[in-house]
Amino acid sequence: MDSLHEVEISGFRGSEHELAFLKRLFGWAAILKTFTMHLHLDLTVSDDLCKELLSLATPETDVKIYFYRDDDVHARPAWVSYTPEE
Repeated sequence: MDSLHEVEISGFRGSEHELAFLKRLFGWAAILKTFTMHLHLDLTVSDDLCKELLSLATPETDVKIYFYRDDDVHARPAWVSYTPEE
């Protein structure tokens, strides 16, 4: 997979087998430039999960993690980008 530059995954739930796949993917795709993930709609964002996902990538990989937030039932649903706390 030395020509894979971009990956986008939707509906990620954070299961053990999904994490194992991602670990292998990042190991195989040495030149991955962009990785975008949309967490499953029902998944509550977790700092631990997001930090684990971020730790899998090399510094050269642009990682974007989005989670679903529905704060207002009358407002349009929003995908929010995860930003780690310092």
